[in-house]
Amino acid sequence: MRRLLSLSRIGRELAIRTGALRFSLVFATGTVARMGTVTLSGHEIALQLFLLSSDTIDGIAVAGQTLAAKHLGANRTDKAYQMGKVLILCGCVAGLIFGFGYILFKQSLIALFTRSPAVVEVLGIAIFILLALFQPMNGVVFASDGFLIGAHDTRYLMWAMLIGALGIFVPITWISLQWHLGLLGVWTGLSLLMAWRLVTNLLRFFSRRWVLAFPGKS
Repeated sequence: MRRLLSLSRIGRELAIRTGALRFSLVFATGTVARMGTVTLSGHEIALQLFLLSSDTIDGIAVAGQTLAAKHLGANRTDKAYQMGKVLILCGCVAGLIFGFGYILFKQSLIALFTRSPAVVEVLGIAIFILLALFQPMNGVVFASDGFLIGAHDTRYLMWAMLIGALGIFVPITWISLQWHLGLLGVWTGLSLLMAWRLVTNLLRFFSRRWVLAFPGKS
């Protein structure tokens, strides 16, 4: 019964965390749609590339979940911590590869989606630079996310996401519409959300307080 309650808590906290992120992305798309169809097209192209790298690097997060739970369950806290650092490094390297790829193959990637000069102009170099620059950051975020989930530290992740998605990304997206900041404003907001997640995840990981969240460790 105790294990069932623990699983229920983890599921609830992860659902809230993911729901907050998805809501903020849907809100951003709805806001960009009000900026016009050309801007929306540019946003969707950038978003699909963002999701491509995110879903690919997420494989490292899944490995982190499994390995963190395995080592902590066997009372190997130091081993879990060292493994977590390796996973974070792997995530960063994977992000760097995607980042360089997006810069090097910018024109070819855009051509896969559109040949409209207006859409290409909306995307511009600034959006792709942002997209490329936060790929290494994404890799670290996803890897550390997976580790903290494996350590059952889901309550911390939930609150961090609620603050980042609803307190940072959504307001900046709304301001981008009201102040006519365009697509660059929206993607600056997304970059700040990822920067927030990077800082909060790494602070939590290196503090090693995630040990207290694992069953039987508190």
